[in-house]
Amino acid sequence: ISVAQERFAAAFIRLKLSTFLSLDFPPTQECRILATTLKDERREGFLMLLAAHLKFRGYPVYYFGTDLPREDLNLLVREIKPEVVCLAYGTPQNLLGDLDYLVHLKVPVCLGGDAVFHSQVAPA
Repeated sequence: ISVAQERFAAAFIRLKLSTFLSLDFPPTQECRILATTLKDERREGFLMLLAAHLKFRGYPVYYFGTDLPREDLNLLVREIKPEVVCLAYGTPQNLLGDLDYLVHLKVPVCLGGDAVFHSQVAPA
């Protein structure tokens, strides 16, 4: 497919999933889940699918989109007190750069995205 077709499909899916994520379902599970990408990460397809799936399964999902600064993630973790933080990475260098930060977040972190599944970069 062409780049234009790919962009159209991505925008279409983003629109549909964001509409679903904005619906107010009463949660049936207690585990609060925060989903976002950190600074310089803008690919959110995986994260939106995961958030929509979890919301459909009754989890209270707090979705904050892409490119969130680390300081804001710290603030959100203190305010929301999620049991899990889900992050997506498309760039291996960003993931490697955030590992030390994520270890000290004091909440379990779920990682996904191309950088996790297709990375050829090993930590130094």
